[in-house]
Amino acid sequence: MRADHRFFSVDGLRLHALQFGGEGRPMLLLHGAMGHAWSWVDVAGQLTLWGRVFALDLRGHGDSQWSASQAYSTNRVAQDVAAVIEELGEPADVVGLSWGGLVALRLAARRPDLIRRLAVLNPPLDLEASAGDVAPGPYQFTSRADLYRWERGANPAVPSRLTDLVADHSVRPGPDGSLARKHDPFFERSWPDPRERFEEDWAALRSPTLLVRSASSPVLDADTFAAMLAAQPRAVGQTIPESGHLLVLDQPVAVADALESFVREEVVDASVAGPRPEAVTPN
Repeated sequence: MRADHRFFSVDGLRLHALQFGGEGRPMLLLHGAMGHAWSWVDVAGQLTLWGRVFALDLRGHGDSQWSASQAYSTNRVAQDVAAVIEELGEPADVVGLSWGGLVALRLAARRPDLIRRLAVLNPPLDLEASAGDVAPGPYQFTSRADLYRWERGANPAVPSRLTDLVADHSVRPGPDGSLARKHDPFFERSWPDPRERFEEDWAALRSPTLLVRSASSPVLDADTFAAMLAAQPRAVGQTIPESGHLLVLDQPVAVADALESFVREEVVDASVAGPRPEAVTPN
């Protein structure tokens, strides 16, 4: 799918976004730690029927600049997203995956005026990991063939076409002819906010909210998912079958269908209407 490039200047950094098209209200898609905007490519197209769709490279990722002071806290990145929405000129529908979901959640709790609707996918609501508990993975590759081999092995359920496209946009040439990941090496050794908790942000939400869980999510188990929905009357839940943590790659059509059904609804006061039951996407 074709996308245009757009840049925003925030806090002295140049942030990059993909603009996938569409008209009307803005819709902003946020990737997780060590991800990038192109991971949304197979989700974004369907959403352009309902708004102007942007996928943002968070600071330190993709084609956005790195922070020289390694200022990558969830609070700092949420401020970036707030500035982007303000530049877009009106409240946005914001969708975040994993850490991007926590960024969206923090923003919605503190700046509800900027959020029309919120969707969070597999958010690790309670970050029990310590700073150094980062999943291992190579930062450099000797060739594009090695890159494809590693990515296909790490994501066996994803079609190779999508795996290779996302992989292509995850690296840049290194000085020795190797390929290096585009994200700041900081994320290879540390989480942005180790030991931080987000329950208060979840309780403070005032926007209609969609909580999406992968059926085999390693960070959002079924009990926590149910408890979150019970605790937040503005939220509705959806489970995507046959998907792992990166469900936007595993099941992009199911994710797009869930988001489309959610964002096209008129905003109502969910605290009056009460919580809606969980929906499960059929196989």
